[in-house]
Amino acid sequence: MRQRIEAALEKAVKFLLKTQLPDGTWIPLWFGNQFGPDDTNPTYGTTRVLHALTELLDFKEWKPARPEKILNAISKAADWLIKAQNREGGWAGATSGPASVEETALAVHALAKVLLLPAESLDCRHKCTRLFGGLPSSNHIRSHRLCSFQ
Repeated sequence: MRQRIEAALEKAVKFLLKTQLPDGTWIPLWFGNQFGPDDTNPTYGTTRVLHALTELLDFKEWKPARPEKILNAISKAADWLIKAQNREGGWAGATSGPASVEETALAVHALAKVLLLPAESLDCRHKCTRLFGGLPSSNHIRSHRLCSFQ
């Protein structure tokens, strides 16, 4: 059973990496936004996939075949999310449009998950840290249980 699950995870990751757009986003099939171009919501799609990929990298029971590809996808997605933040501090369904509580919460959650990855893993981690005003290291967050992103 374990081998079948690991094979399914590898296939799923391969699919997600293949469907990431060049700008770093993923477009969800059903969850749109009326203010996004063609009612798309790259913020929603990107945050959900970013969260899933960071969870997989942090999962100690499974080692992906190509972790560097996952890290590259995470970096591109986090970079897009940081650039998509509105001037007032929130996120919309796309790079334009009014910010919403839902998209902002999803973006903050996904970027916080990136901060929990080892510092040497990602090029974009320093941008996330600046965005959040200099959060403590991931080890500090984990050891003191300041937050739980489960």
